[in-house]
Amino acid sequence: MSDRFESRLFAATTIAMLFVAALAFSVWKVVDNVGIAARGLAHSQALLHLLDHTRVDTVQIEQATKDYRQTGDAAYLLERNRVIGQREQLLAQLREQISDNPVQVGRWIVLRKVIDQRLAISHEIERLRQVDGPAAASAYAEKAPLRLTRTEVYRLLNEMHQEEYRLLSQQQAIFEHAQQLQLWLSGIAGTTLFLLLGGTYLLVRRQWRENNVSRRALAASEEDLLATLHSIGEAVVSVDAEGRITRFNRIAEHLTGWPATDAGGLPVAQVLTILDDVDGQPVDLFTCGAQQTGHGTHGPKSWHGCLVARDGKQCPVNYTSAPIVAFGGLLRGVVFVFRDAT
Repeated sequence: MSDRFESRLFAATTIAMLFVAALAFSVWKVVDNVGIAARGLAHSQALLHLLDHTRVDTVQIEQATKDYRQTGDAAYLLERNRVIGQREQLLAQLREQISDNPVQVGRWIVLRKVIDQRLAISHEIERLRQVDGPAAASAYAEKAPLRLTRTEVYRLLNEMHQEEYRLLSQQQAIFEHAQQLQLWLSGIAGTTLFLLLGGTYLLVRRQWRENNVSRRALAASEEDLLATLHSIGEAVVSVDAEGRITRFNRIAEHLTGWPATDAGGLPVAQVLTILDDVDGQPVDLFTCGAQQTGHGTHGPKSWHGCLVARDGKQCPVNYTSAPIVAFGGLLRGVVFVFRDAT
C-alpha cells in the first residue's frame, strides 16, 4: 500500500512539475512577446512623432522663406535656419529608426533628395533677394519647381506616416492578443495549481485514512495476538533479528521469573538459560533457531533441556524453536515455545 501511494504521489508530483514547467515556459514566452510588442508600439509611436514634427518644420521653413522673400527681414532667415537645423536632426533620427525597414529607407532616401532640392531653391531665393531684389527672387520662385517638390515631400511623408500607422496598428493587435493570452494562461495556471493542490490533498487524505484503518487493524491484530499468546498453556518467547525479546507471554513469565516488562528488549541469552540435557552446557538458543534458516528448514525443531529461572531454580522443559522468515528468505527473528516437562 505504501509503495502504491508513493508511486501515485511521485506520478502526481512529476506531472505537476512538468505541467508547471511547461506553463512557466509558455508564460515566459507570452511575457516576452508582450515586451516585444510593447517595444514595437513605442518604436512606431516615436516614428510617427518624428514624421509629424518633420512635416511641421517643413511648413515653417517654407513659410519663413516666403516671408523673407516678400519682406527682406533677416529675422525670417534666422528662424528658417534654426528650423532647418532642427529638421536635420529629426531626419537623422528618422533614418536611424527605420534602418530595419527597407521600404521606409527607400522612401527616406527619396525624401532626402527632394528636401535637398528645396533647400537649394530656398538658398537661391535668399541670394537673389539680397543681390537682385525682391522681383528677381519672386521671378525665380515662380519658375522653380516649388509646388512639385512640395507635393513630393508631403506625399513621401504621408506614405511613411501611413506605413508606420499600419505597423502601429499591427503591433497594437499583437500587444492586445499577447496580453489576453497572458491573462488566459495566468487563469489556467491558477486553476491548474488549485486542482493539483486539491488532488494532492485528496491523495494524501485518502492515504492518511487508509493508514488509520491499517493502524487500527494492526492494533486489533496485536491485541488478538497478545490475547492468543496469553491464553496458550505454554511459554512463548519471540525475538527479533538481533536476538532481543519482542514478545513474552504469561507462562514464560511464570517459568522464567521474568516479568514481560523487564524482559522486553533484552538479549534472549540474558533472560532464557537452557542447559543441554546431555552435557549440561548452556544452549545458544538464538543461534540454534537462526541456523535453521541456513539449512533451509523453517519449521519448528524440538529439544530437551533444563530451564534456569531468574532465581536460579531449574525446571526440565521441552522446547522448540522456529525462525521467522520474511519474503525473500530474510530472517526477521526466532520464536521459542517451552513446556514444563516435570
